[in-house]
Amino acid sequence: MKKLTSITVLWVFGLIAGPLWADVIGSRTSATPIQVGAGAALCAPVTNIQVVPFVTLHDNQRVVITFSAECSVKAPDTSTWLNIDILVDGVEISPTQTTDNAFCTSRGNNVLDGWVSAATTGVYVVPDPGLHTALVRGSLIGCSDVTDDQWRIDDMATIIMK
Repeated sequence: MKKLTSITVLWVFGLIAGPLWADVIGSRTSATPIQVGAGAALCAPVTNIQVVPFVTLHDNQRVVITFSAECSVKAPDTSTWLNIDILVDGVEISPTQTTDNAFCTSRGNNVLDGWVSAATTGVYVVPDPGLHTALVRGSLIGCSDVTDDQWRIDDMATIIMK
């Protein structure tokens, strides 16, 4: 009888709570590496790491966007890192809009090594229904075009869920 009561409680709770899942409304993957290094262009943001179109059907639709990739940074110190921002229709989304979220960091040995698989997730309320664009942007924080700093990412995925 105790087992039957437990099963009944779980079944009723399932009916009350309802199913929980998210619908994927946009995605993009790429195994093509992006490597940036040496010179003044190194310190400028790379604005088109991934561009993903998606559609919302309602006003004020909340979306969750995750970007993941393998990542490495080359610098002679441990205070140089790759910052990743996610933008929706040109607006930086929280919490990726700051420069203090290190996607991956140099090991300080001035070698492009220490690979990590990293991910960052942002949440945004899209004000209007329609076609939108999510964009992933990367910039090296603490970069120096004098020390030949570099960064590289590959095996990337961007997933947008509602």
